[in-house]
Amino acid sequence: MEMTRLITVIDVIRVIFGKLIQYICSTEVKEKKIIIKKPALFSFEECLWFLDRNLDDCMHCVEDDKVRKALRIGKKNVLFEVSEENENLTIKILKGTPDSVHAIIEYVNEWFDLDRDLRPFYRLLSRDRELSILGKDYRGMRIMGIPDFFEVLC
Repeated sequence: MEMTRLITVIDVIRVIFGKLIQYICSTEVKEKKIIIKKPALFSFEECLWFLDRNLDDCMHCVEDDKVRKALRIGKKNVLFEVSEENENLTIKILKGTPDSVHAIIEYVNEWFDLDRDLRPFYRLLSRDRELSILGKDYRGMRIMGIPDFFEVLC
C-alpha cells in the first residue's frame, strides 16, 4: 500500500514537472553563451540518442539536435540548452542568471561525462574480437550522469 502511494506521488510530481519543462522549453528568451571544448572520443549525437530514448522523460527536452534542461543553481532557477558547434559544446543560458556560471559548467561536465579519458577503454575494447564492434558502432558515447537524486527517481 505504501509503495503504491509513493509511486502515485512520484507520478504526479513527474507529470507536473514535465508540464513545467514543456512550458519553459517553448519560451523564447535572450541568451548567454558558454563554450566548452569537446574531449577526444566524444559524440554529442550518441549522447542525444541516449537522452532522447524515452518520450516520458520530463527532466529535459531534446529537440533539433539540442537538449534543454532547467536547474536550480544556488537559489536561482536557470534554463539552459546544450548544443554542438564544430569541436565545441555550446551552453546557452536561456532564462535566469545563475549565481555561478562555473556551477553550470561543472554540471554539464558531470552530466556528459566530459572529464573521462576514454582512450584506454577503446584500446582495451579493440583487443577483443567480439566486443570491438561496440567501439565502432557507439564511438564517442559517454555514460550520461544523473547528478540529481530526484531525477533518478523519475
